Amino acid sequence: MQRTHTSIFPSAADKTAPRVALCRQLEENWNRIQVGRQGSYSIERLVSLDQYCNTTSWTRVILVCVSTPIPSLLVAVLLECFPLRPPSEGWVANWVFWLRMSLTSVLLAFGGYSQLAAFVPDLHFTLCKQIIASTGLAVGLIGTSILAAKIIGFPVPLLMQFGAIPTGFFAVLLLRLVGGSDAFASGSPIVAQMKRFQ
Repeated sequence: MQRTHTSIFPSAADKTAPRVALCRQLEENWNRIQVGRQGSYSIERLVSLDQYCNTTSWTRVILVCVSTPIPSLLVAVLLECFPLRPPSEGWVANWVFWLRMSLTSVLLAFGGYSQLAAFVPDLHFTLCKQIIASTGLAVGLIGTSILAAKIIGFPVPLLMQFGAIPTGFFAVLLLRLVGGSDAFASGSPIVAQMKRFQ
């Protein structure tokens, strides 16, 4: 008869097995939600990339890498040039704060809507429609933020996090109003493109 040794204290292997399984499960879930890993590369894309790499000069590559962040940095610096009043003076006296926030909102919304127009071409979301929707979104967000400042007090704690809720609401509402109902009609090919865009 063979004796087995059992202990009330778990061994090192017993402790690490659940951790390893948990780590593997977390890694699998993380990889599943990654947008970049769901695409596929065709031969045509790889050939195009190879041709681009072989024909593009280093000067162009460096120029693109250096000049790409300049517009964003320029906007950030220009927004910081607007002087702010002390928060103790209230939300009415801080009209420059609302101006800065509205300009930021318009630019962010325009960036999002321009990506939507690029990735959902059947939507026919023209430049004029993008500007109208971006401006409307900023007006709705600033109006909601001013209402919160009146009710809660100025400055509103976590205003940018609070603003995510009205931004999501107004973005969809203005897409519907400006872009038309085709983006939301069932059976429309735009719906499939919109789901891929998300």
